Amino acid sequence: WLLCVGYSTSAGGLMAFYPLLARRLGMASYSISLAVFSMMAARTAAFYLLARAELPAELGLPLLAAPALAPLTSDPLAHAALAAAAGAGQGFAYSAALGAVFREGGAYTSIFEASIGLGYSVGPLLGACANLAGVEPLAASAAAAVAICTVPLAGRTRVRLKDLLVRR
Repeated sequence: WLLCVGYSTSAGGLMAFYPLLARRLGMASYSISLAVFSMMAARTAAFYLLARAELPAELGLPLLAAPALAPLTSDPLAHAALAAAAGAGQGFAYSAALGAVFREGGAYTSIFEASIGLGYSVGPLLGACANLAGVEPLAASAAAAVAICTVPLAGRTRVRLKDLLVRR
C-alpha cells in the first residue's frame, strides 16, 4: 500500500504546489497545464511500457525526485520534462503496486484505491508543513514520495506487468 501512497504523494504534491511555483516564477499560466499533462501522460506511458518490458521498479525512485529541481529554472519545457520524469516514476510505482494487488487475486482493490486517495492528501500536507519550515513544498513532497516508495521497492527485482495483464 505504501507504493500507492508514494506515487500519489508525488502527483498530489505536484498538482498542489506546481501552480504556486509557476506563479512565483512569473511563468505563463499554460505552463501549469503543460506540466500536469506531461506528468499524467508519462505516468500512463510508463505503466504501459512496463507491460512490454521487464524493468526494475527501482528505476522510478530517482524520477520521483525530479520536481525538486523545478525551482531552479523558469523554463516551461524544463518544467514539463521534470513533471514527465515524475510521472514516469509514478508509473513505475503504480505498476508495481497494481501487480501486487493482482497477485493477491484483486481482493484488495478497495485498499489500493484508498491508499491512492491518502497519498493525494499526504503530498500537499507534507509540502505545506515543510513550507512552514522554509523548505520548498514541491521539493518536500517529491522527497516524501521517494522515501515512501523506497521501503517497498527495496529488494524488488523485476516488474512483470505483462504477466498480470494477460489472462492464462
